[in-house]
Amino acid sequence: MTISASTIEALRELQNTIGENNEAKGFHGDRPDRADFVPGERGDVAFINAERCYQANLQMLIVSEAVEAHDEIRHGRAADETYYPELQLPGSLVAEVGVERARELIEADNAGKPRKPEGVPSEIADGIIRGFDYFHRNKIDGAAIIVEKIIFNTSRPHKHGKKF
Repeated sequence: MTISASTIEALRELQNTIGENNEAKGFHGDRPDRADFVPGERGDVAFINAERCYQANLQMLIVSEAVEAHDEIRHGRAADETYYPELQLPGSLVAEVGVERARELIEADNAGKPRKPEGVPSEIADGIIRGFDYFHRNKIDGAAIIVEKIIFNTSRPHKHGKKF
């Protein structure tokens, strides 16, 4: 099996785009900084533990997207269903101008803006986005490891020797 150089480069570009966007939105400012810990063995241990917690939290955010996809199925949504929640009408606005006028105002305010997709495909996409961001934050060549895993998986037995 071969994967084209353009596909690999596209994966790297996607990783970079995701990482830069998340950094610009403030999601990268919470990593422990070695300079914040007292020099010496106790400080080293504290830093290592803080870094481990940081990494574990990032990994659990990836898992949480799979859980959200599972919840969509549990709530009766189809695996391929994408839906868009209705715009929320603030109670104070409804009280002031009524439901119909509030709806008009909210719709006008949101005209031309992207709506938030919901559903299994969206949650799986969120997990992939979080995975690429994880690669970016940790300076991992995500494209290289994805290609390596795909190639390795072609060498494995049917269902990797498992029943399901």
